[in-house]
Amino acid sequence: MTMKTITSTETGHVKQLIKTEDEDAYIDTKIIPLVKWINTLPNCHTVFSCEGDITPQKNGNINLPYIMLKTNNKIIKNIKLLLKNFSKNNPKKDMYLSENMSIKNGKSITYYHFSFSDQKTMIKFTKYCKSCYINK
Repeated sequence: MTMKTITSTETGHVKQLIKTEDEDAYIDTKIIPLVKWINTLPNCHTVFSCEGDITPQKNGNINLPYIMLKTNNKIIKNIKLLLKNFSKNNPKKDMYLSENMSIKNGKSITYYHFSFSDQKTMIKFTKYCKSCYINK
């Protein structure tokens, strides 16, 4: 079976069509394992993601790999613990986590955005996550 892929004209990233519960989406191929892992967690949904850049884009910017998700406090607490434990064992690997709240139709929604210093860190973190158990 051939996987449906496209190449983004904006970033040059190869994207693959991934089917999720809510919708089908084209995801950067290098971040697919992390997106799939996150989406297996209960009440956890990836909103945006990017595999990041190895070399600067035409404008000189280097985009960091990141993922933005919606989830509940229990799951984000466990993800934070994974980030903390991973960084203890990988002190030279930088990761960033921030919370963003938005109001949609009068209801507040919290989004969690975490990014990595580079693709290698993202890939290593993904492997680490897959080897750990998350208390759901």
